[in-house]
Amino acid sequence: MTIRKILVPVDFSPSVDRIIKAAITLATATAAKIYLLHVEEDVFRIKQGHVCTVMDRDFIPIIDKFHQTVLSECTSKLKDLLSKIPENLRGDTLIREGHPMEQILDYIREQSIDLVVIGSRGQSKFASQRLGSTTEKIARKAPCSVYIVKDEQDI
Repeated sequence: MTIRKILVPVDFSPSVDRIIKAAITLATATAAKIYLLHVEEDVFRIKQGHVCTVMDRDFIPIIDKFHQTVLSECTSKLKDLLSKIPENLRGDTLIREGHPMEQILDYIREQSIDLVVIGSRGQSKFASQRLGSTTEKIARKAPCSVYIVKDEQDI
């Protein structure tokens, strides 16, 4: 199997640096490019929940401003992460809105990703879970190999 494209889905959890380092190691060994993808779920849900009623029309400008602020912050964070990746290993960087698992799987298929490097748990860290729900679903449903980087708490 040739690895040319490595996807790193990021949610800006504390373990993101460990995940990026693992992706860099793998990309260096295979001469692959690292693609960063962030899926913004909260903004998507807020927008979907406030589009129909007359009363909600007053909230649309507030929601739009919040939406732009969140996306701007995500863009800034992604640029910071991208700067940690050597230039010769950089692929595309993208922000999508929607359900993380669906958006990640769609991106894998659209971009013909060869390997996904993902953290064992993201922002929500339930001590009883070995894997986060998104990680577990990606590992089961991805049409490519998935490399799971353990969280420091799991070691």
